[in-house]
Amino acid sequence: MIIFFAADIITNIFSEYMYGSISGIEQTIYKTSKRISGKGSDVKINGEISSGNNYQSGITQMTVTVSKMPTEDLYLYGFRGGEYKGGSWDSTDDDTICKNIDRTEFKKETISQPVYASTYFKKMYYYINIYMRNSGIVATSNNNKINRKLDVKYVNDNYKQTIEPYYNSGSKNFSKGDDGKKTYNIEYIEQADMQSEWREKSNEKYNTTVRDYKNVQQLYKAAMTPIYSAVSKSLVPRLTSYVQANPLTSLSDKTTFIMYTLLSNTRYTRTPGVMLGSSDIAEDFLFNAQRGYCVHYATVATIMYRLYGVPARYVCGYRLSAEDFKETDQSTYVAEVSDKKMHAWTEIFIDNYGWVPVDVTPASDGSCAVSYPGYDINTFNNVMSEHGWTLDKASISGDSSEDVTYVSTRSGAVKVALKKGFKVAVVVVKYIAILTLVILIVLLPLWIKLYRVSRLRKIQSLSSCDIYERLMEMLHFAGDFTGYNGTEEDFAYKLSARYGNITYEEAKNVYDSIMYIRFADTDKGRSYYKKNVLVLYRKAAEEIYKELKKKKRIVFKYIHCYI
Repeated sequence: MIIFFAADIITNIFSEYMYGSISGIEQTIYKTSKRISGKGSDVKINGEISSGNNYQSGITQMTVTVSKMPTEDLYLYGFRGGEYKGGSWDSTDDDTICKNIDRTEFKKETISQPVYASTYFKKMYYYINIYMRNSGIVATSNNNKINRKLDVKYVNDNYKQTIEPYYNSGSKNFSKGDDGKKTYNIEYIEQADMQSEWREKSNEKYNTTVRDYKNVQQLYKAAMTPIYSAVSKSLVPRLTSYVQANPLTSLSDKTTFIMYTLLSNTRYTRTPGVMLGSSDIAEDFLFNAQRGYCVHYATVATIMYRLYGVPARYVCGYRLSAEDFKETDQSTYVAEVSDKKMHAWTEIFIDNYGWVPVDVTPASDGSCAVSYPGYDINTFNNVMSEHGWTLDKASISGDSSEDVTYVSTRSGAVKVALKKGFKVAVVVVKYIAILTLVILIVLLPLWIKLYRVSRLRKIQSLSSCDIYERLMEMLHFAGDFTGYNGTEEDFAYKLSARYGNITYEEAKNVYDSIMYIRFADTDKGRSYYKKNVLVLYRKAAEEIYKELKKKKRIVFKYIHCYI
């Protein structure tokens, strides 16, 4: 009971230090396991929202090569979230949406025959901007081509899951590199080179293409809006009430309020600990823990956009900046990408741009600059000022979980809750194991010291002959007198010759004493003999210890406890 009481006091006083130490140990274990297993280079991107810490191995997973140095952050998506399941996102299904458009709208002859939504939607934002440049609608020079090429090569050569840039050509070209490993490339354009208005010209063929693309865009928007603006309100009742209590109309106002909510109430960290709340992980992050990283920020932002009626999707992939790239001899630019570049963000749909990334995760210093067509930091500041919002005043201060009535969730949410409970149990067991390991590490020096003292005291209680045998055992450990057992007539002479701090008289006296004790019939004088044997043993131990190398010294002193 006293031990538990003391542990409770220590835990409360040094909680931040202890938890930080545990996180550091857990991260070291994670990195080591990834390196040993060889799985650190695996690319795994999914819709799972972690309820624990975000550890990174720093192991290179791929190389990304671009034909031109990026002028803006390069977002490479690998997973796009459709339906929110509570703690995870299901993958989007744009293919089905576009195929349904093809089946229904072609019969109405609203789309020209050559343009299929299922074929063109994904790449039309790339091609329409190329067309406008090539057709002269957008003034440009021959040296100002906007298309860029991106090559991806995975370290593990496993391409079951690929990544792509925004506004790409829609087709990945696979090939083998000079080293025989598979690689793929895809063309794309940057957001800064896109046109906000798709203009027509006198060329009817060109105009037909532009009108078809516009039509496809409108049909896609109509079809996807109810899908990507839907969210199960029973999963996030507090977020639902929060958004309903703060009605807004314009997209800029909604984006700013989402950012205001996140920046004024939460703090970015990759080690928030384990979220053990009973509510959904998004609500646990925003209302309870208020600490987290990109997956939590992106999830809350996506849900809030949807609750405001704005189609939005959760995205996971990689974010690269210009600083990550280095120029090569081939006048291209290459970046070595590890899991440190993995990131999550939300995306919204903007006319004539399609899906655009909206990165709501703040930097470690708390700053954040959300930007998309029609919105930047100036817009943010202006809207904040118009509404009287300030980041030093939390938008949800005073909110309490006791004021919220939770409604029953559907069966899918129950399954998620059970799954989450199992995950929490696993995490708890893991933390108990780690805490046990920490305690053992802390107590190990004390245990070693006590063990050594105990062994040295035991020597005092040994008989003269037993001490003499331990002396021989120690000499053999040091590699000396391996063919001797201590009864040889020249042993005393050779022992004194080998170790300078032992005289021949001391060694001969002990040798004679041991021979006498072993073969005499009397116990007379044995305590006197034992004292001499101990002196000889200690002198030999001191000389041996000086000569041993570092590793053998540790074994000599702390394992065998000879000294």
